[in-house]
Amino acid sequence: MNLNNSNLIKVLTLSDKLLTISQIPLFGEKHSPKTFTQHQLFKLMVVKTYLNMDYRRFVDYLKTSKVPEYLGMNRIPHYTTLQKFTQRQNIQKLEKFLSKFVELHGKKVRNLGADATGFKSTYASEHYEKRIGRTILKKDFIKANFFYDLDKMLIYAVKIRKKSRHDTRDLSALFNKIKSVEFKRFYADKAYDAEWFHKLIFNSGGESRIHLKQEDIPVHRTHGRWRKHMKRRQKNSQKGKRSLCETINSSIKRLFGSVLRAKTLTMKKVELLFKIITYNLDRLVKISKCFLQTIYLRLYFMILEQKKVLEM
Repeated sequence: MNLNNSNLIKVLTLSDKLLTISQIPLFGEKHSPKTFTQHQLFKLMVVKTYLNMDYRRFVDYLKTSKVPEYLGMNRIPHYTTLQKFTQRQNIQKLEKFLSKFVELHGKKVRNLGADATGFKSTYASEHYEKRIGRTILKKDFIKANFFYDLDKMLIYAVKIRKKSRHDTRDLSALFNKIKSVEFKRFYADKAYDAEWFHKLIFNSGGESRIHLKQEDIPVHRTHGRWRKHMKRRQKNSQKGKRSLCETINSSIKRLFGSVLRAKTLTMKKVELLFKIITYNLDRLVKISKCFLQTIYLRLYFMILEQKKVLEM
């Protein structure tokens, strides 16, 4: 892959900024071999996730790639070096990386959203499993509950679970992770319709646009003060914004895969968090592209208008 003609170099530049903001040291231990820095290995994991490869294929790719040269590496690491680096990762520290995207892109958000989705743990075809009569277990997937910025389509917080649980169980933990974010409206589906959560949204200065479970019931028969308050205000609300949550779920699975290759639960969480971090980095690159295009278009039309005025 030619780095000069791809988004990959921009993703690596942004990941360098992210590591600087997060104050990650170059070496994890005082007496480590110091063959590779933590920054280099982290960026390699971002590239691996970006290309959706396993460890062995990725190391083979590095042998013919310019990525090691761009990262200033003297030699290509063994695939077990990357495996051991991911094993050393702290899940709480990786989750804090998501909060750093708020610092990179501002703490004021118009529209926040929430949704949950599942990631498979096996590459086996469900159709073939049914044909041979194999029982498909519910535990074969990892559930992830997300909070999104619906305007920029970024993921700001995540709660990962092994078992299938109700979506509202993770709301208080997710909301604590985005305390610094100021938002105007909050969108979610009917699974998030809880009286205490509506109250939490309104008390934090936002408006709840969550779909109600029984929308046809009149206001005077609706249970809960905050549900009634919301039903009076959301008659003409933009409910279509909620579908952007499904768009983000679809994007991350199409770009970086819907299957987790890791075997243990901890490593599955680490792999999923790297998918989310890489998705956010890729999304920020696309946002900056669109921003520059709009500026160039505005400048172009301004120059055209000035020419017309001078000709007159």
